[in-house]
Amino acid sequence: MPNPIKLAVLIELREAAGLTQAEAAGRCGLRGRQSRKTLAAWEMGQSTPRQRFRLPFAVYLLRDLGLGQDLTRFDAVFGILVEEWEWPALEKEELADFIRLAGASPPNSASGPQWHPGSGTAGRERPDLPRFQAISNREPDRQAHSSHPAWEMRLPSPTYDQLFGIERLWEQIAGQLIAPGPPWIVAVEGLGGIGKTALADTTARRLMSADHFADLAWVSAKPNVFEFNGRTRPLDQVVLSVEAAERAIAVQLLGSAAATESLPPAQRRQMLVARLADAPTLVVIDNLESLANVADLLPLLQQLANPTKFLLTSRQRTPGGGTLYHLPMPALGEADALALMRHEATVGNLPHVAGASDDELRPLYAVIGGNPLALRLAVGQLHVRSVAQLIKDWQQAGSSDIENLYAFIYRSAWDVLDEESRQVLLAMPLAVEQGGRAAHLAATAGMAEGQLHAALERLVALNLVHVWGTINDRRFAIHSLTRAFLHKRVADWWH
Repeated sequence: MPNPIKLAVLIELREAAGLTQAEAAGRCGLRGRQSRKTLAAWEMGQSTPRQRFRLPFAVYLLRDLGLGQDLTRFDAVFGILVEEWEWPALEKEELADFIRLAGASPPNSASGPQWHPGSGTAGRERPDLPRFQAISNREPDRQAHSSHPAWEMRLPSPTYDQLFGIERLWEQIAGQLIAPGPPWIVAVEGLGGIGKTALADTTARRLMSADHFADLAWVSAKPNVFEFNGRTRPLDQVVLSVEAAERAIAVQLLGSAAATESLPPAQRRQMLVARLADAPTLVVIDNLESLANVADLLPLLQQLANPTKFLLTSRQRTPGGGTLYHLPMPALGEADALALMRHEATVGNLPHVAGASDDELRPLYAVIGGNPLALRLAVGQLHVRSVAQLIKDWQQAGSSDIENLYAFIYRSAWDVLDEESRQVLLAMPLAVEQGGRAAHLAATAGMAEGQLHAALERLVALNLVHVWGTINDRRFAIHSLTRAFLHKRVADWWH
């Protein structure tokens, strides 16, 4: 455990600066209800801060505790943290970056740590700090009269009261986001209705509540939502370009002043870069595929990332190669799907569904599969329809609400497919449910394997087909819901 006697210098410096523990906690990057207690535990050697607090804590020492004017003492105090908190020692370039970020004057003494103009951990130019602070310390206007933290107000209202089958995915995604290094960008990808937004939402809430990030921004590019009356409702204030996404992030993190027309875009970008470097932030961009110029987004995110991390959701595989961590979101397995159906039935007061046996519900799962949006719609339909009738309706798109759901999930992807890709997709139901090999699919679709692989790449990128297997045996399959969709509805679309 850290030595509380050596760390007592932190308390001495804070009290000399006239800061309470709550004030100091906010200035060194802590957020949330437990931030004051967390700082107190650090000062008394009862716990050790993660390395992601190394930058904001160094700036706190330099700027808020006045050590920017006494770099010899700063070097001594930070040496204590290196020893007691097991933090890496500062490099000269890092110190120069921290000094510039803290707004301290460069030292003139040759005996002290040397100032290197223009250097920095990421080679980024910082904006004039007083003006930057004036905007970045200003919370969004709507927080002024709310008891909720600012980050919570930026999240959409949850569309769920309980999630099923996400814990392994959550652990995987959280592990990547809280890791101190790359990946800086994580993309959750899958079919519409599969639960990507819900997973991103619960991830953001859990990580922010545990103080893993200093701040949060949420940008939605979702143009519409499917409602359980069987209709699609368009959404207002949708972000549909990379430029609009950058502006939305800036407004949330820097305040409404960042949206003024008098602020040049280049200066807004500079301020945002500094803010995200100073305060490690989780930025979520939901429904990425709806942005008009997605190819321009990755260079922007790479400029803004580190230590900030980005969580993206998309119906399509996000371009970016090895710079992104791709997390395909699968459909629910049978046990989780049946649990979701019973939960929805209980909430909707449908006791004949909530009390149904696995054998009674399993045939419906076999047709619809584990798409949560489709399962929730189907449970509501069981109010007046039997399972047998409902299975027939889903296979034949026998009602407007099912037609509308198919359109919501599949229409945009179907419209961008070429004829060869459509031909391969229509051949997929003829493959075994566990997945078919390329040779079998080529014969079924009546095309050469070279043509088939090009079509499969397009279908996999749109998450209409998923691929699995070993390095020497790749197999291709479709979701049960996609199989039901191809059974009837797609024939009308093709013509």
